[in-house]
Amino acid sequence: MLTTGCRTDLTLVNLPATIANMGTRAVSRGPTAETVAANVRRLREARGLSLPGLSDRLAKIGRPILPSGLSKIELGERRVDVDDLMALAVALNVNPSALLLPHTTGRDESYEITGAGGLPAHQVWDWADGKAPLADPDDDSADLDFLLHARPPGRRPLRYLPGRDMAETLRSVMPEDFDWSQARVRDFDQVRDRWLDWARRELDRDEGGD
Repeated sequence: MLTTGCRTDLTLVNLPATIANMGTRAVSRGPTAETVAANVRRLREARGLSLPGLSDRLAKIGRPILPSGLSKIELGERRVDVDDLMALAVALNVNPSALLLPHTTGRDESYEITGAGGLPAHQVWDWADGKAPLADPDDDSADLDFLLHARPPGRRPLRYLPGRDMAETLRSVMPEDFDWSQARVRDFDQVRDRWLDWARRELDRDEGGD
């Protein structure tokens, strides 16, 4: 037992017990963890890789995981941190979303996503691909806000905006030389204000015509 003056260092006294308990605590699994576990196994088998084979690939790219560790991942007995996830995606030659999301886009199929509950699979994929907000926005400008924050300049084609009519409207309210592909977050206020002004004028015109 170590003491500092008259004070016992209880942290050091309890250290062996703390270390012993670290390996016995049950892993709390959420829906995303279950999806990742299933996708790692599905993709490994689709690539014709054994557990040692995938382990070798991971070692070659500098993120070694033993075959026993990979087995625990597939069984949901080991957590996958973000670096493991990226390395697994590289080793399996897929995008990270292929590990995080269900292998389906059926509109009638629901997917449980951590923090959001059950949502249609196609909607979850659109969100992960940076095409649309996860839930239907309550604000008319929410789609624009999402697109400007979810993708970097040059990766936000206007075709991802919902509906051809909205895309044409946005083109009409912005200057002709406005470069949508290079729009930055600071441009959002200008786009939002012009679009909302147009929407208000259209609503006023409709009400005046009744």
